[in-house]
Amino acid sequence: MPGTRLKSGSMNGVMDEIASALSDSVNPCDRVAYWSLRWSLARGQLTCSRCQASQTTRQGAEPFLHRGACPGNDEHRYPFQELAALLLQLGTTGSAGISPGDWRTARQR
Repeated sequence: MPGTRLKSGSMNGVMDEIASALSDSVNPCDRVAYWSLRWSLARGQLTCSRCQASQTTRQGAEPFLHRGACPGNDEHRYPFQELAALLLQLGTTGSAGISPGDWRTARQR
């Protein structure tokens, strides 16, 4: 219901359920949505939504160091590489509604 507030901590459970459903999808757009639930990328800084650990784009080839017992320790070791693979998949499949040729044309402008 609009305006209804969830009990403290219950939003994480809901987000985890949504993330789980998206992570199991074969649709590249769903996979990007899953990635964006787990990460925040701003000004060249990638931050885990669970533990708030961060990494710069310059460290993208290195394993991501999560804090403490973050579940991401087991799941997401190279998030920049995951994102790059997802975006490449979107560009080659046209799943974003843009053909691969359109991507190349837009990049050349």
